[in-house]
Amino acid sequence: MKLSFLVSVVAAIQAVAASPIPVDVFPVQQRIALGKNSDEMSISWNTLRDIRRPRVYYGLSEDSLDRVEYGMSSTYSTSWTYSNHVTLKGLEPNTTYYYKVSYSEQEPAIRSFTTPPVVGKDELDHEFKPFTFASVADLGHVGTQGLGLYPSTSEDMDFGIRNVLEKHGIFSKPPVKSTFESLVEHVDEYDFVWHNGDIAYADNFLEERQPHSKAPNVEAFNRVLNAFYDSTEPVSSFKPYMVGPGNHDINCGTRSADIYTDAGQECGSKHRSFAGYLDHYRMPSGSPDPEDNLPTMWYSFDYYSAHFIQINTELEFGMDGDPTKDIKGQLQKQREWLKRDLESVDRKRTPWVIVEGHRPWYASAKNACPECQEGFEDLLNEYNVDLVLFGHVHNYQRNQPIGLDGEIDPAGLNNPKAPWYIINGSGGQLEGLDPVADKHLKDYLVKKIEEVLGWAKITVHNSTHLTYEFIASVNGTTLDEATLVKVR
Repeated sequence: MKLSFLVSVVAAIQAVAASPIPVDVFPVQQRIALGKNSDEMSISWNTLRDIRRPRVYYGLSEDSLDRVEYGMSSTYSTSWTYSNHVTLKGLEPNTTYYYKVSYSEQEPAIRSFTTPPVVGKDELDHEFKPFTFASVADLGHVGTQGLGLYPSTSEDMDFGIRNVLEKHGIFSKPPVKSTFESLVEHVDEYDFVWHNGDIAYADNFLEERQPHSKAPNVEAFNRVLNAFYDSTEPVSSFKPYMVGPGNHDINCGTRSADIYTDAGQECGSKHRSFAGYLDHYRMPSGSPDPEDNLPTMWYSFDYYSAHFIQINTELEFGMDGDPTKDIKGQLQKQREWLKRDLESVDRKRTPWVIVEGHRPWYASAKNACPECQEGFEDLLNEYNVDLVLFGHVHNYQRNQPIGLDGEIDPAGLNNPKAPWYIINGSGGQLEGLDPVADKHLKDYLVKKIEEVLGWAKITVHNSTHLTYEFIASVNGTTLDEATLVKVR
């Protein structure tokens, strides 16, 4: 069963290949990510076995891949695959590179990516030029009304997927375009993707399908997880795919520990395990050393005129929600890092500071995170963060700029001092979308969208104007749009 999700793809390729490559080293799930420095790009892919020296050949044309860089392979106890990671360094800014990973002998063997512009304005620039990124959260593989991707093989049905879909009424409703299909369709309209937690929802699906199937839990979990990873490749192989941790990005934990009992050593701790997330992705502060993997959960990077920060809201905040009682010191460690990072920002080079975290603390919902607010809000206000993006709540909520303790900034979007908070957990997953109950409505809420899947297209126009658009996945239309203006 472990080979099944790859064998069908490889078999079709090998049927026409002059020199077929071994199935166990065939590269899948190719993805790239921005580095800590703007001249770096991380190239990652998966194989069924480890590669002793995974390598990437790259160059300035398809016909001249005259450079090579080596990396490492890694895995964890219950994974079907090995993750291969190679970091390219010393890249020229705003330049298209072509690359090919180990054993990529079949079409499309050669992929490409374009590096970011020089951070800060060039000497000849009088103002920053526009760039755009896509933001999405809470995006799973299977969901009601076609929120994710439909299963297409009888083998999917064997894993109890049909029972789960029927429970949620999927087969009684016409399919609609998924959020990722929309991201693929509009891929030329943004420079990179930022997926703010809850990736694939394999743990959630596992709970749903358990009563309907006798298939091993690890098999079911991995099938959903790998199907999602496969689906992202049309974007992630040539547009940087940045991620942050969410509560569903666990191999075992608060919701699935009782079910996922055969998960292996990563479930040995009472704390939640992000073994799969940490192994699959390499973010700017990520480390190949498994003893030093916490920074992968929070990181920062610069892209032209903006400084981006991913915070980790999936911490053990301690007893009674008191951040000072953090068991492992993770919150304090992250706060110290965040303070240093914010202090280091040069607003002349990167006038915009944008933060993403999964769990919101300002939300018209019952599942806001006051512990997260205690942990981070003071620093975001002290250092004048411009925009804060959340997920977790399965709808769209555009709020006012909000200061400490919920005080609405009277300036609105016209040069506010407080951060502008937006929630978009409308990517689409098994749980569906959530209505905003009247009893949870807050006075800082400006716009809500409850019944439409969507993602965000965010354009940084220059040093003073930034526009946020909510894009409906079904047809690509803009259902909400607002522009933040800052006087620099």
